[in-house]
Amino acid sequence: MAVENLTLVFLAILGLAIGFVGGLVGLVLGVLRFPLIFAETSVAIAAGTNIGVSTLGALTGAIRHFQQNNLHFRVFAIMAGTGAAGSFLGAFLTRLVSAQMLLTIIGLIVSYEVASLIKSSRNLPTVRRQGPALPWSLQ
Repeated sequence: MAVENLTLVFLAILGLAIGFVGGLVGLVLGVLRFPLIFAETSVAIAAGTNIGVSTLGALTGAIRHFQQNNLHFRVFAIMAGTGAAGSFLGAFLTRLVSAQMLLTIIGLIVSYEVASLIKSSRNLPTVRRQGPALPWSLQ
């Protein structure tokens, strides 16, 4: 499936923005990237492309977080090993699952994550700022 040059430029700009935010907050944000890729390809190709992009983005972000001493090595070792094994198995099984089922699974995961984030955000303390919220504010 051919992708037009203008679409590739658009995807590059979105990739940069998603990568920036992902590196900032510690998420690979494939859930934002997947629909953009899926619009141009099949579900299986979108899944494979998305996980590849996510891997490279996560690796480069992890290197910088490691340099800043923001990595819990024990948690990393356990979750990276088991996550890699699970990802390999999941990729192997992708062709055995229908596109409808893959999209349903993705939708359920995204819905769960949204609900989880909303629930946990309610428990955060309210932060009140002193003075202007932004350095360039005219107050």
